[in-house]
Amino acid sequence: MDFVKRNYSYREDGDLQFLSLCTHKQLTPLVKYLTKDKTGKLRTTETLTTNPRFKDNKHDLALVWQDICAELQTFGNSTVLNLITGKGGTYRNLLQYTARSIGCSVADKDSTLAIEKAIVAKVMELQLDKMTQADRSAFVERMNKDYQCKIDNALDWNSKDFAIVSRVLASAFGGAAVGAALLPRVLMISSPVGVLSGIFGAFVDAPNVNVTLPCVIHIAMLRELRRNDNPFK
Repeated sequence: MDFVKRNYSYREDGDLQFLSLCTHKQLTPLVKYLTKDKTGKLRTTETLTTNPRFKDNKHDLALVWQDICAELQTFGNSTVLNLITGKGGTYRNLLQYTARSIGCSVADKDSTLAIEKAIVAKVMELQLDKMTQADRSAFVERMNKDYQCKIDNALDWNSKDFAIVSRVLASAFGGAAVGAALLPRVLMISSPVGVLSGIFGAFVDAPNVNVTLPCVIHIAMLRELRRNDNPFK
């Protein structure tokens, strides 16, 4: 038996429980981020695709949301602890690690939602800083026009603004298919996603962040949609 390829058990986690209400389409990007690298090849350390329950239900991911979360949780612990306990760490640990890795200032007392919002805002800030002035102006204009979303100050974001920004970032990481399912058709006609290029480039120095960051942004989007009964309605 390959010990590294063992299947991990889900650690009960209130921050991830809402994923039990998500659909197959909504969970699909998480599986992609967890199991494949940016070239589309299976990650050498992933264990999800070897999980018998996952293989039996891969066409209905809603049935295996706990297995998906268990895979995600392995990024919230050290490999040694994962192997000893048979479980990963908490989503909150993963969230704090991701925040620190991209230079996002958060406090231990901050809520999970607050940390997610801070991460999304930081990634948007980093992306805007990488753009030329012309691209930045075009991006801001299209966000205002097509999405009615002002992205200048994250402190002023309402629920709809935050959900839109996190959706746009999730799409830039490769979750466009689920974005199309979650947003009204009118918002997909002229998407600003194409303006975001090389989104992985700013974060390659931190191990595992190319996995945890898109997962966090996607989960943040799903949480906001669920928390506000889809603010796009």
